[in-house]
Amino acid sequence: MYVLKDKNRRQLVVSHKTIYINTYSVIVIDILNEDVVFRHDSFNLWETKIMSFLNDATLDYVSLSERGMGVLGLSTQFLTKRVKDNMGEMHQVHSLASCDYLKLNPRNHILFSC
Repeated sequence: MYVLKDKNRRQLVVSHKTIYINTYSVIVIDILNEDVVFRHDSFNLWETKIMSFLNDATLDYVSLSERGMGVLGLSTQFLTKRVKDNMGEMHQVHSLASCDYLKLNPRNHILFSC
């Protein structure tokens, strides 16, 4: 758990693994309104070790596991960052707020499936 302290917001970042369905969830909760702001679920085997941390300077939530590294942009601005991997390839990281325009209501959540 981490607390995001910004001049305009106070948010709690909670992450956990769920046994039997093999997901790693990151949930951002607005402390004042008790609303879920962001929710992100990713595949992660229950047996696999994973650790995460919040980079306060960039508002990125970084998770490290045997499968590699994951980066979630938790900024409320529509930011795009370019990141270079160990093979020299460039990738773009979009903030989770960039999908907010798809919500019908701020309390709704969006489910993308592949």
